Amino acid sequence: MQDLLFKAFWKQRLPLNENIPVSKKGEKIYPNIARGVRGTRKAKGFRKDCLTQGQIREALASIDGGSLKGLRDYALFNLLVRTGIRTIEVVRAQVGDLRQQGGEAVLWVQGRAEIPRTTLSF
Repeated sequence: MQDLLFKAFWKQRLPLNENIPVSKKGEKIYPNIARGVRGTRKAKGFRKDCLTQGQIREALASIDGGSLKGLRDYALFNLLVRTGIRTIEVVRAQVGDLRQQGGEAVLWVQGRAEIPRTTLSF
């Protein structure tokens, strides 16, 4: 049955070489069917709303601080919220990136192209 449908479909199709414009060099020229179609314009700039202080406090309070996983989540979320670093920068951070500088704890952040972007003190 499938074979029969397949053959019937291909018998009904248009021949490939008919009704296609051909240039003087013998190359097929296909019309640009997208000519004149414009896409929607998106507003430039940052399009995400930041968290309010109340939402941040609520999120930090919801993290269980009684377990190691909860303490880790609290520390990571707190770091992200307070410093504004990107998640990829947190992922790339290692224990050796934490240093003491001038009596403060400093995190060396790796930016694009593995170049240290900045230091964050906390």
